Amino acid sequence: MARRNEHIVIGACAGGIIYSVYCWVADKEWSLKKFSQSLGLGALAGMLPDLMEPAINPNHRAFFHSLGFSAVVSYGVKYANKSQALTDAQKSVLNVLGAGYLSHLGLDIMTPKRLPLV
Repeated sequence: MARRNEHIVIGACAGGIIYSVYCWVADKEWSLKKFSQSLGLGALAGMLPDLMEPAINPNHRAFFHSLGFSAVVSYGVKYANKSQALTDAQKSVLNVLGAGYLSHLGLDIMTPKRLPLV
């Protein structure tokens, strides 16, 4: 089972990678400050599922730890990226948050308990 520190580190890595790839794909200038912020946002998002559904028992995984919610997050990020109402900076932040959150679920799906459907 992935521990809190693993969720933080993997979430931070996901945030940093997504920010870097976003800059490359969108032909934006890469910034150390924004990269550092992306690491922090990714780490925070990597902890979110356990903050919303604390691991107080072995069966703590419910809606926010489900495959269904991972689909909601994925769709939300995809929809946000197509939105004309959001700035590139807002889209970048949502991509980082989505990647951090999904990294948590990706780690949890590899455990013996897996993830519930919903």
